[in-house]
Amino acid sequence: MTPLARRLRTVSATVAVVVAAAGLAACGTGPPSLSLNSGAVSACYRGLPTARAALHEPAAKLRGVHREPVDHFEQRFPTVTMPPGDNDTEVCAFTFTGAFRPGQVDGAPPSAQGPVAVVVVSSKKLRLVTSYVGSQLPRGYGRRVATASLVSR
Repeated sequence: MTPLARRLRTVSATVAVVVAAAGLAACGTGPPSLSLNSGAVSACYRGLPTARAALHEPAAKLRGVHREPVDHFEQRFPTVTMPPGDNDTEVCAFTFTGAFRPGQVDGAPPSAQGPVAVVVVSSKKLRLVTSYVGSQLPRGYGRRVATASLVSR
């Protein structure tokens, strides 16, 4: 093999490794605009099966995850309480978009419908805490999901 052919082969292999690494990094994190929390949310992804099971809309798309301390969550949503016997210190809020009809999201009011669903799961015991369905994100979530004209109520 000539030195030029060897050099081309080495450059090609290097480019392939860099492209593969960039692709894997992109698969693991998603676009920055969809991130709901600058802190680590990887622990929340264990709760994704619980959040998905609460949805009865197969076309729903996960748009972000937000992890927060239970005391902050309870201050923002005082009518919501943790499940009995659950002593988790954090909850994970999974935001989905789709066409949610009444009764399609466990933990939400039966008549709730809209394009946005937020499913809240306890971070350690992975239990459903509550859900929200509507046309806007609940107060306190601001514009943390990349969908058109979502405004706090």
